[in-house]
Amino acid sequence: MASRNPFNAAAPVSAESALEGLPVDQLELVGYLAGPRGAVALIRAAGVLYPVREGDVLGPDQGRVVRIEASQLELDERVWVEGGGWVVRPRVIGANPRPGIN
Repeated sequence: MASRNPFNAAAPVSAESALEGLPVDQLELVGYLAGPRGAVALIRAAGVLYPVREGDVLGPDQGRVVRIEASQLELDERVWVEGGGWVVRPRVIGANPRPGIN
């Protein structure tokens, strides 16, 4: 059985898979970029910055990013409601500007 070479870099973890396991409450919108390929939100989680695009999935409730603006990121989460089944719940992550920075 072959073992992994410790001198080779580990496979990178995609931003989407890393952010799927974290509660949305722990995600912070810290930046916004707009370009010809669409908007990109910069999300900080556990001290690491991740680029996020529309269609990406965040959080354990499979929150699909449906809109990115400079001041907020909008998600549609799928949650189970007792007696109602699966429902889509809108959620917003607002920008958290740092004092003294415009």
